[in-house]
Amino acid sequence: MTAVALFSSVAVQAETTSPEGAPPPATPPTSPEKPKETPPPPTEPVKPAPKQGVSSSEKDELKREVMDEVKKELDKVREEVSLVESEADARNYDAATLKDLKQTVNLLQLHGYFRVRGDLFNKADLGRGADPSGYTLFPASQGDPYLGGGNMRLRLNPVLRVADFITVKGQFDILDNVVFGGNPLIEPFFDASQSANALSSRIAAAAINIKRVWAEVQLPVGQLAFGRMGFHWGEGFFYNDGNCFDCDYGNTFDRLEFTTKPLLGHLFTLSVDLLSNGQVTNPNETQALGRAFPLQQLAGAYRFGLQIQRVLQPFDLKRRLENGEWALQYGALLAYRMQGYETVPASGPGNNPFAPSNDSVQKISAQFGEADVYFQAQHAKLRLATELALTGGQYVNRLGVDTTGNLVAFPGQSLTFLQGAAIVRGKHAFLKQDSLTVGVDLGFASGDKSPGMGIRTFRTGPNGGPPVKYNIDGSQFACTPTGCSNADITNFRVNPDFRIDELMWRNLFTQISDAYFARAEVAFKPGGRASGGAEDYGLDLFGRLVYSQAVYSASTPSGTDSPLGFEIDAGLSFTTKDGFIAGAVAGFLIPLSGLNNPLLNQNASLGQVYRGFLGVQF
Repeated sequence: MTAVALFSSVAVQAETTSPEGAPPPATPPTSPEKPKETPPPPTEPVKPAPKQGVSSSEKDELKREVMDEVKKELDKVREEVSLVESEADARNYDAATLKDLKQTVNLLQLHGYFRVRGDLFNKADLGRGADPSGYTLFPASQGDPYLGGGNMRLRLNPVLRVADFITVKGQFDILDNVVFGGNPLIEPFFDASQSANALSSRIAAAAINIKRVWAEVQLPVGQLAFGRMGFHWGEGFFYNDGNCFDCDYGNTFDRLEFTTKPLLGHLFTLSVDLLSNGQVTNPNETQALGRAFPLQQLAGAYRFGLQIQRVLQPFDLKRRLENGEWALQYGALLAYRMQGYETVPASGPGNNPFAPSNDSVQKISAQFGEADVYFQAQHAKLRLATELALTGGQYVNRLGVDTTGNLVAFPGQSLTFLQGAAIVRGKHAFLKQDSLTVGVDLGFASGDKSPGMGIRTFRTGPNGGPPVKYNIDGSQFACTPTGCSNADITNFRVNPDFRIDELMWRNLFTQISDAYFARAEVAFKPGGRASGGAEDYGLDLFGRLVYSQAVYSASTPSGTDSPLGFEIDAGLSFTTKDGFIAGAVAGFLIPLSGLNNPLLNQNASLGQVYRGFLGVQF
């Protein structure tokens, strides 16, 4: 109640209340007969009696009470105003303090893993001997059927939160797949002063490898990302970022990318990648400029991409599955690659790359198109997924070595590309908390009729020519300085981090290409899985059966038969809540006729691999 209202209420009460003990007004007696009216005697006028009411002292007391109530109400109002002002000051102070903290406190998060892996191969070359160029299916051990080794990697994925809407991320690999003993001591038993130097050269690995650094900025209309970053798409069949614990590769681009906020339930992404920029300034000029500077703008290679995706947030996906609804996710990717010119050393392939003044650019006019679509549907315990990829393009003027040994572009000798691949996957969970899962994969990667599987394209045939029948691998075109007898390249190479087995495709050929494959997998986790509401750690057992067959029999090492082999893999892994992981897996390849060596009249025999790993994920 306000002070004015309180004052009015008290005043009205004072006007209408009679003093205590005042007699009620007199009521005249009734009479059946009307009295005779007689004129009053001539006397002085009677003065009216004073009005009944409160005394002046009582009025003063009431006023004092009213003023006291008004003062109390005003004090309450002042106190509330003061409290609001103090809270506003506190909020302003907290905001300023938080801003200072963001600027002074290192808001850095580190994620990643440390792993140690070991491999032991037994007759991984399948005992079939070498092909016409002297290559074997797998490096053969000298004097022992077993060939083994170990390697390690510390991967750090730092996340630096500069502000609520700005993040800087990276990926650093330390002792990246460094081989145990890869920097051996010259006399390890007699010279104790020597030690393994972490920064010295290593076998096929870098001691410190800074792979990616990029920034992400949240804008009112979407997200802007720029820098060197990884890229993953769909099932990882075409593009794979290589972020899994057991991965070794990973697609990385120098990219400028913008992704819109959801529009009609879809995300739209535009990207520009710089794939190559030709030669740069030599070391002296780089030091003078303070940075390396590209000198051959014509040699730039670019990729322009458009992605459209429907991706469900985890809580939305969970809600749909719990309600018995179908959860659909899909995406489409379109990209265009182009490169007009290529850097060519003036004195042949061995020219010093830091002397760009001696190099030149030659026109190749290369253009490629990419298309990939994926689809994923989930319902209750069932997951179905598929992905289809197509690539096509042309080198108008191919690069090659001329008769004098120099690398040149051959005008009019064009190479054309048309390649495709597809995969269909299904998985279903059974038992309590999804303890048992059963999955089936069916896949295809287009092939080429040329000899060899077309994965290690740097391999040549006998005497440096194109691959011939019985070659295990090599380029899929046949050209000489005078012309091309085969200029079509149609084999698709699946991403090397997309793995379906442990021996044949992972280690012998290193990628899936020119093949049909079918895989059945069973996995049992006694403690249940996160998808079934359990904690996602504990013991996990699995087994796989993989069948592979070549698209073109002429591409196989046998040169005549397409069946490649059956592989049986079995293993286990154990993870703890704190991030420790350990496991082992064994693979057994039963080769079929496509892996035989008719040239030496040797049939391929059973190959084996045994792998173990230890690690910590954080």
